[in-house]
Amino acid sequence: MQRSEFIKKIEGILEATPGSLTGAETLKHFPAWDSLTLMGFIALAHGGLGIKLTGKQVIEAQTVNDLVGLCESKLTD
Repeated sequence: MQRSEFIKKIEGILEATPGSLTGAETLKHFPAWDSLTLMGFIALAHGGLGIKLTGKQVIEAQTVNDLVGLCESKLTD
């Protein structure tokens, strides 16, 4: 999956305006970032990229870039 497509999917999970994410955004500032969206991100990583993440790994992410970093090995430019 291309990095840009992955970020678009994260925008959907976070209910962010399409095209608005730069990566530096802090996750706690998104009202939609809760346990359900956390699980949605884990499902995206597993279903879309074949990466098995733990809740702990995702909880430790502070920014959108941190989320992308968890899946970087499977993303293309």
